[in-house]
Amino acid sequence: MKKKPLRDGGQPLVSVLIPIYNVEKYLDQCLASLAAQTIEDAEFICINDGSTDGCLAIIQSYMKRDKRFKLLDKANSGYGDSMNQGLRKAKGKYIGIVESDDWAEPTMFAELTKLAEDNQAQAVKSDFYFYVSRSGGSNTKCNLMDPSEIGTIVTPRRTPYIFNRMASIWSGLYLKQFLVDNKIDFLPTPGASYQDTGFNFKVWAMADRAIYTTKAYLHYRIDNETSSVKSRAKVFCVCDEFDSIKQYLIDHDRMDQLKSVYTWRKYDIYHWNQSRLDGQNLRDFTERMAEEFRQDQSEGYFDPADFDDQHREDLKRIMKSPSQYLRRRVIRQAIGKIYRRIGRVLSHLSRSYIKRQEVIYKLAGSIKLNDDSISHYQGEMVDQPTKYAELSVASQPFISVIIPVYNAEQYLTETIDSLIDQTLANIEIICIDDGSTDGSLALLKKYAKRDKRIKVYHQKNAGVATARNEGLRRASGKYIMWCDSDDTYTPNMCLKMFNIMERRRVDLAICSQNVILNQLERKLRRDTKSYLEQKYNDSQLINWQLIVNTDVSLWNKIFRKDIIDRYDIKFPDGLLFEDAYFCNCYMLRCQTIFFCKDKLYNYIRRPSSIMSTSFRKHKSSADYLKITESIFRYLKEQGMYSQYADFFWLRLIQDYSYAHDNQTRKGKLETQLSVREFIDQNYDDFQQADPGIQRAVWRTLKILPILKLKEQTKNLLKRVWFKLSRRYRQHMDMLNLSNQVAGQADYLEYLTKNR
Repeated sequence: MKKKPLRDGGQPLVSVLIPIYNVEKYLDQCLASLAAQTIEDAEFICINDGSTDGCLAIIQSYMKRDKRFKLLDKANSGYGDSMNQGLRKAKGKYIGIVESDDWAEPTMFAELTKLAEDNQAQAVKSDFYFYVSRSGGSNTKCNLMDPSEIGTIVTPRRTPYIFNRMASIWSGLYLKQFLVDNKIDFLPTPGASYQDTGFNFKVWAMADRAIYTTKAYLHYRIDNETSSVKSRAKVFCVCDEFDSIKQYLIDHDRMDQLKSVYTWRKYDIYHWNQSRLDGQNLRDFTERMAEEFRQDQSEGYFDPADFDDQHREDLKRIMKSPSQYLRRRVIRQAIGKIYRRIGRVLSHLSRSYIKRQEVIYKLAGSIKLNDDSISHYQGEMVDQPTKYAELSVASQPFISVIIPVYNAEQYLTETIDSLIDQTLANIEIICIDDGSTDGSLALLKKYAKRDKRIKVYHQKNAGVATARNEGLRRASGKYIMWCDSDDTYTPNMCLKMFNIMERRRVDLAICSQNVILNQLERKLRRDTKSYLEQKYNDSQLINWQLIVNTDVSLWNKIFRKDIIDRYDIKFPDGLLFEDAYFCNCYMLRCQTIFFCKDKLYNYIRRPSSIMSTSFRKHKSSADYLKITESIFRYLKEQGMYSQYADFFWLRLIQDYSYAHDNQTRKGKLETQLSVREFIDQNYDDFQQADPGIQRAVWRTLKILPILKLKEQTKNLLKRVWFKLSRRYRQHMDMLNLSNQVAGQADYLEYLTKNR
């Protein structure tokens, strides 16, 4: 194949930097993947940082075979200085990075440079794979990006979730002139690590034009034991990085805009660094962490109000007394270890709640931790993650599970049994009977006599929203979970969800579910599974794009009771789809969320359920728009509308499309007219939305009915064509077609007049 000549008299389109130090074991795979790159207009700069193994010979062998490979051979000076020298040597328009123990797909730099060129981007970010080389190699996609921002030009500092993702500077591409103009480089401290943290933060702080793609190209090796991320010796390297970031933001007038992102990211990384350390290193690092946050607060760069209650309390303890914080931490982890032992014992005993509680309380009463036991556990427990919830004998339950019940006798036994058998015993099960006319109430009372955790309340039939509100009023748990009266929990659901909230310190956690839809139509099964599919992974900062792309089911989530109470979040009485209102209002009040891939909930969609009937041209789907209007009123009443205007109108587009698709023909027209009336009444608020979103709203209102008419006309013509005889069709074709077209024209004219 004829090679494409270099551009501009020798300037390559992209320079790829490969920092190399004693990675002979992996280097050949890395360089082979670069030699296979389909882009010829490139240079691969191998930065040999004084390797003492066979790396130099491997580099030279590739230079003989491929002129794109260049060598920068130097004495050992560390990662940051090596990368800076590579940046100065690079001639390409764009800069790419590949670590010497990773490897890239053949089209990586051809496709990333095309994406950058087509969009005049200063930075391009792609997804990547976590790669484990054992057992023949395995790859797991990271899913780094917010799906709502894919393929469009974004300014990262305006939607700063990307700051809190893994730095992964090697899965991106950077315009060199952008780096030079903004003085973006690496911290050159000899022997330091984590310099990608500062480089990544500076890029996102300064970029005005960035573009993301969900395609994954880079295979990031996570089982290299010599990687710097696994070293405990470099205690304060992350501190040096954040000192550099802080000064950079001040020098470039970005601190005021990004100080909350800076302090949150700093806390997150420092908290991770603590998990790597023990002994004196941990004590020294925590002392410095406390000192830095006290200084940031005195300088006005750190506001505790930017943190949720749990993280704020955590930082408060660290800043007040690092030694007491560590003492408390060790005690909690020691109790966690003891509780794991209790759990192993209980696994051999009866699953009866009463017997399990008696054993726990008896063993827990004998637990006494003194200074000797603390010192015994200090080296062993500091970075050991707990697999079970911390033991507590307090009267407050960890979780209140609320079940609204109406004529569910047929399924209720299986539901309640799944809750009684939870491996987390300290829960309460609140059953609200909404005026059932079958044997549901009697069955619940029978269970309540057998298990004191079950609390049964009866009310006259008032709807599921009223029942849920009554459950919230009665709940006393730290966290709230929900279960429908015909579904079930897996045995570990409460325990796993509780541990996520306690360990991750998030405001909301969502798990996956086993979706059982065997009795439903094929299209309904496909739509339901697509809707419930998780679109994010792990911990995320919440923004309105994430809320729009997250399902609003209650039963796969765990909520903080204090947030619900503080903002008085309730269900709208008398309306269906009440979970959509509650979840949206709750998420708008949250900062952090965790997505768990474990399938912990068994969701059974039955043909008679509210969601199933609303998918069958049922008038109940109109309630979805009433819920949307309720969210609008909540935003206005809480003074949040200006912040979430774009979110609301995108939500309206989704809800209108759902309501319109599941209405009768008459209902479709009524739905369209009601939305237009709503816009007319709130036109000044509508004008606050982004112009592109305004156009999307009008396009949806105008085009959707026309598309449906075309589809209906096409289906009608098909039925006529196959039903009638050939001779009759020949006589009637023109007449039928003219009638159909005339009918469309009349209907479109009617819509236009009623706009």
